[in-house]
Amino acid sequence: YYSAVEFTNETNVWDLANENLDQYATDAHFATEKTYDYYYEVHGRNSIDNAGHELTSFVHFNLVDYGYSNNVNAFWNGSVMTYGDGDDLRTPLTTVDICAHEITHGLTSYTANLVYQNESGALNEAFSDIFGTAVEFYATPSLANWTIGEDIYAPFRSLSNPKEFNLPDTYHGQNWNFGTDDYGGVHRNCGPLCYWFYLISEGSSGTNDNGDSYNVNGIGIDNAADIAFRLLTVYLTNYSNYADARFYGIQAAIDFFGACSYEVEQVTNAFYAIGVGAEYQASVIADFASDFTQNCSTPFTVKFQNSSLNGSSFVWDFGDGTTSTLVNPEHTYNSVGNFTVSLSADGGSCGENQIVKEDYISINPNYPCVTLMPTSGGATSTSCAGTLYDAGGPSLPYYNNTYATFTIKPPGASKIMLTINEFDIEPGSENYCDYDYIAFYDGEYINAPLINNTYYCNTTGNPVSIQSTGGAITIEFNSDPGLTLQGFEIQWICLQDDGIPYPNFSANRISTCDGRIQFENLTVNNVDNYLWDFGDGTTSTYANPYHLYNQSGVYT
Repeated sequence: YYSAVEFTNETNVWDLANENLDQYATDAHFATEKTYDYYYEVHGRNSIDNAGHELTSFVHFNLVDYGYSNNVNAFWNGSVMTYGDGDDLRTPLTTVDICAHEITHGLTSYTANLVYQNESGALNEAFSDIFGTAVEFYATPSLANWTIGEDIYAPFRSLSNPKEFNLPDTYHGQNWNFGTDDYGGVHRNCGPLCYWFYLISEGSSGTNDNGDSYNVNGIGIDNAADIAFRLLTVYLTNYSNYADARFYGIQAAIDFFGACSYEVEQVTNAFYAIGVGAEYQASVIADFASDFTQNCSTPFTVKFQNSSLNGSSFVWDFGDGTTSTLVNPEHTYNSVGNFTVSLSADGGSCGENQIVKEDYISINPNYPCVTLMPTSGGATSTSCAGTLYDAGGPSLPYYNNTYATFTIKPPGASKIMLTINEFDIEPGSENYCDYDYIAFYDGEYINAPLINNTYYCNTTGNPVSIQSTGGAITIEFNSDPGLTLQGFEIQWICLQDDGIPYPNFSANRISTCDGRIQFENLTVNNVDNYLWDFGDGTTSTYANPYHLYNQSGVYT
């Protein structure tokens, strides 16, 4: 970058055509200018940061020297756009759709900042294809189409027919990438949202990979782009997924056109077409949920997730004398007790609906504590029992760039026992956890002995059960700037030197198609007899029983 030379010309008539293909520099500049104009004139946004961010393009960039296998690529590096020169077949990647695609990555970084992996990364890629196409229709309408890259030689993705290039058009359908390559399939799993945008723009009918028949009437690319822009810049956040895109995509349509409008119906049915959510219903249905509804102490902060249908305004009652009109509020309870939470959704001409969840939030000192790992620094719990999640909680991946500790030291405890119920941490290289890891120390500081002398990640596997030799244990978690996975759920209980057994167990699997489960007894302190209840009407007195479930179901 530092050795780059600026293109100059003595007049305002630029003609850089030569054997070095310098004319593609003006192509990049034209596409950048049109992308800026599009966002400013159509959506009222002054560049990607809404503050006039300078848009700089680097062309003739040697991507091979930069670590790529060839020069058929382009990327946004966090501050500028970079374009390779293609190869013997493909011209430099400076077409309108590709340039607008890369610039939109910059827009995303200043708005939703969708993390570039798994579903959030797929949405990130999809919005770049969506607005790469929208800018092409704006800048060169007579040449515009629904493919990406056709002007460099041949297209490599299609919004109107993702399967033409081996992308899925249905969520978790044919061609979906369930693996970890390409940051969890971001360049493939973008297909369904791209197809959603095409459907609401142009309309179509058919049957998706779930066997669901759909019929969507187009509302035009301009209306579709308004909805997609609001979805990206107002509603989505770092780890948003397809379900979030549906809920807030419908909400964005409501914002523009009103609840129960024709446009909301098409947006909803387009999500149904790609396998995300149900068909449109012309009524208001209020609903909500939260990851955490019980805790041992105050203050207890609860994040409420609104999943209502066709509501345009909302009123929450948290049961403690406070209310909110936010879509997805976060509320802190400062007293113990049980709290009934209600949500009223108003859809205008669509109607109204209310849901009331009795004693939905319960705070009781006798409950196990629920805690999130901090993203930096340290935290301490003196509770004798509880559950520790990574900072993403049970629903979201852990955060990157994290280094934090969590110490458990209840008064009077003789030992601390941990059970790791969920475990998904980025694997390291070879046999080491040199990217992300979790470690356990036999004391209240990280200078205490490292338990099992091991840093844990998916390379080493889940330790399942960890126990201290004394009354304190410290958990250390580190994540780098790269890949993040689902993280961990750790339950703890403190043990006393009173000889009372503390029952605990694990199983070799929690789901099975053949019904065979091997249970392992993890009870601490002296035990004379055991009694297992398998939840299907049978019991066992063995210490480590094997059990065969004969009927499908969920068992406690």
